[in-house]
Amino acid sequence: MTPRYLFFDTETTGTGNDHCIWQIAGRIYDLEKREVLKEFNFKMCPARTDNVSPKALEVGGITLEEMKTYPPQREVFKKFMAMLDGTVDKFNKKDKLFMAAYNAKFDERMLRNWFAQNGERYFGSYFFNGAVDVMALAANHLRNQRHEMENFKLETVALHLGVADASTEWHDAAYDIEATFQVWAKIDSDG
Repeated sequence: MTPRYLFFDTETTGTGNDHCIWQIAGRIYDLEKREVLKEFNFKMCPARTDNVSPKALEVGGITLEEMKTYPPQREVFKKFMAMLDGTVDKFNKKDKLFMAAYNAKFDERMLRNWFAQNGERYFGSYFFNGAVDVMALAANHLRNQRHEMENFKLETVALHLGVADASTEWHDAAYDIEATFQVWAKIDSDG
């Protein structure tokens, strides 16, 4: 079976387990064909808005009032699941996606929480365990230059590798996933 990856990024209402996703963007990529199969960018009003972190709003460049105008989380989750169901046979344990993200531990945790918040118990039917962390791949790739870098944020790494410009769109999940994908592609092509 051809390896397929879900490259994804989340924007959230905070960093704790009690926080929610308000934007998820990504692409499903066929590694063998080197082809994007599907792309998505969903914004939503989380089920909980009583604990939205002001810092999360600032980072996301959004107001709580704007967030509340987005479609309800449950509606967006159904669209996301329909996309997964159209890609993966959840009853075939060999037909799953690899997850890939920059700082994958955080995004995987938030995705798992989103599944739980929506009553979906079969996360493992869609994804292989062990997400590919593009940040860890970049750390290894840049090991001889890492000490010279100001930080290891996605923006810094993407600029350093020459796969992004100094845009103001950082922390938009769709923009960040494009940068993540380009960082991964650069590392992959460099060997």
